Amino acid sequence: MGALRQPVAPVRSDEALGEVAREVLVALRRRRLQAGSGAGASLTRGQLMARVSAAVGRRVSDRTVRAALEELRAAAHPVVSSSAASGYWLSDDQAEIQECIDRTYLSRIRHHAAAARGLRRAASVVASAPEQQGRLLG
Repeated sequence: MGALRQPVAPVRSDEALGEVAREVLVALRRRRLQAGSGAGASLTRGQLMARVSAAVGRRVSDRTVRAALEELRAAAHPVVSSSAASGYWLSDDQAEIQECIDRTYLSRIRHHAAAARGLRRAASVVASAPEQQGRLLG
């Protein structure tokens, strides 16, 4: 893993992030300071939920934490994950970040593209032969 380096300047300042995203970032930064870089500094979503819930004074759901992780990524914070490491961490390793992109986002894009192609075929059948619609529905 890469040495601790200065992170890339995020697209938005920490203050411009939502409350939960800010607290997720704080938790990930603290964990990185404690454990160093790489997957050894990971926190699970459950751990993030507990830490963020304590910080904001209310229960924060898994869905809210996932949305905060995506908000951080969209703001150029290098939050990566791995099923092998079971968690999320801040990375300063370009290869690690690229692997996360390939594994997480590119596979989702392919999956959603296949679903969109199937729906387009269904729409085409319905448009060209409305009497076939019943066949499509079961």
